[in-house]
Amino acid sequence: MTIPAVILFSDVPAAQVPVGGISLAARHIKELYKHGVREFYLCGVSTIPPTLQQARLPDDVVLYIVPYGTEALPHQLQEFLPMPGDMLFVRGDCLVDPRLFAALLVRTSPQWLPAPRATTDSLPAAARLSRAQLDMWATAGLRQWLQHSPVLKPEMLDDYSPTHRGPVPFYVLTVTTPEEAEVATQTLICAAQKHALDLPALVLDPVLENVSSSGCATPVLPRTR
Repeated sequence: MTIPAVILFSDVPAAQVPVGGISLAARHIKELYKHGVREFYLCGVSTIPPTLQQARLPDDVVLYIVPYGTEALPHQLQEFLPMPGDMLFVRGDCLVDPRLFAALLVRTSPQWLPAPRATTDSLPAAARLSRAQLDMWATAGLRQWLQHSPVLKPEMLDDYSPTHRGPVPFYVLTVTTPEEAEVATQTLICAAQKHALDLPALVLDPVLENVSSSGCATPVLPRTR
């Protein structure tokens, strides 16, 4: 069994807008489940959100509710991180390429993934946190943790996808407005399209897929043909 994951829910309403047919939190859980994650701490909610109740998650997924408390976030995380142990931290207002989740989970040295246009005081889009890094965050602050921990750089990873028969750029997007939710959905649609197609498929398929997928109520997944 792999490490547990913490999903930090955003208080921005647009972050709960479906992206590619499902909420970001449900997408995170389903993608991380494929890599062996079974325990998820939902940080910042008092009940399981309806979008997760309706997401048809696997039966062996375990969800823990972690309401906002009086303590700072890293102190809350210290309470349920196994000692010793690592955890995966994910922002609920960021769309993260599943391949980047996979890269974080296999790292022997915990790393963090910057959010777009991040400042030195911004939470990363995702991070694999060790106990030592979490303690540094709790005692010295977010900036000290980030400055003294390695960064996962997507541009240094191989973006070739055998199933797509070509390179597929990595994506990390924040979703805090309806417009950003639409951009994120279009990003998923483009990422799902294969590159090596015959001429009719190359010309017609993307147009039809984009029209049919925009505003769809089901998850956007890669084609299998």
